Amino acid sequence: EGSVCSLFPNSQSLEEKTKLVAACESSPKGPENVRNAITLTFTLLNNAKAVAIVATGLRKSETVNNALEGVNRWRLFKDKTALPAARVENDKTHWLIDKKAARHLMGEGDRPERKPRISEVTDYGDEVDSSSD
Repeated sequence: EGSVCSLFPNSQSLEEKTKLVAACESSPKGPENVRNAITLTFTLLNNAKAVAIVATGLRKSETVNNALEGVNRWRLFKDKTALPAARVENDKTHWLIDKKAARHLMGEGDRPERKPRISEVTDYGDEVDSSSD
């Protein structure tokens, strides 16, 4: 769904401008799974020394692609359709993704016209637990 921390699409917490953390009702799997949570806000993420966004597995490949495509839409136009992960405005944001999650970025899969936009993909093999695929 392109979340970062507990900032999910359509969450009210996406609009928090002053607090570093915020209470939120988060539900990555639909309204029947709503839970109370706290989240770091973009105010904190954008002012952190660094941010790491981690995605592993084939199920995340389309979301990673959509998030990275949304970065420019958010930075240039504040396009609210951009996924939350695309809205992090920190120059030291590091995307840590495995080969499966980078599939669409590498020009594989349903979008063969895609050109590589990443400098390196490391295959950690069994070192990364991708059991959540």
